[in-house]
Amino acid sequence: MSVDEANVLPDVPNGLAPEAVEAVAEALETIDRDALVKILRAVPASWPVSDEALATLGWFLEHRAPAVANRLRALV
Repeated sequence: MSVDEANVLPDVPNGLAPEAVEAVAEALETIDRDALVKILRAVPASWPVSDEALATLGWFLEHRAPAVANRLRALV
């Protein structure tokens, strides 16, 4: 899977509350690097994950957030 490739769920999006979808989309659009760093730094050192893996996860989340927000809005 490419970082820019959509991972579309096969389920029909019936029953979604448009205001809830919009709230989640807006939250995704406000994610910033500082917030991600703070969260990822809180991962306990005892967990078996490297700093490189955490940095990659942070980059992935930051990069995908805007496109995911757009796809969410398209559901309703």
